[in-house]
Amino acid sequence: MLAVFTTGHPYTKGTGGADLEGDARNRTPVEPLNSSSTPSTFQVDMSIDKTITIYDRLAANIYIRVTNLFDAANVENVFLRTGSATDDGFISDPALRAQLLETYGAQYEDVYRAINIDYAEQWRNAAGGGILGDLNPYFYGPPRSIILGFKLSY
Repeated sequence: MLAVFTTGHPYTKGTGGADLEGDARNRTPVEPLNSSSTPSTFQVDMSIDKTITIYDRLAANIYIRVTNLFDAANVENVFLRTGSATDDGFISDPALRAQLLETYGAQYEDVYRAINIDYAEQWRNAAGGGILGDLNPYFYGPPRSIILGFKLSY
């Protein structure tokens, strides 16, 4: 068993253009540098294995490895505008929201959230980064994964 606890890391809330999460030249801090902190995280990993001798020179090792045993949704990064992993600040900011809804219509909020918040993490994981992965950090730690395997050695 391996248990890992982190206290989070410092960051600076800010405002800026659409590329607030990417290029630091577009940011304007709204607080002293590194005065905010991401949430603490806790993760437990487990590994169990058993080696069985089949013949004098042949052995089989059966193992199971579980990452994030309790499937904790550990927030590792946040949007700099809001300090949240689920709100980038465009729709929740009354001034920006009003401007966006006036320009694009009432359905824009649902479409924006589906593409930029809900879908972005899955797209980055499937695409292995890319442009969107470079602009936005990964927000959550790994989900639970279970690996079952065996190894033959002679």
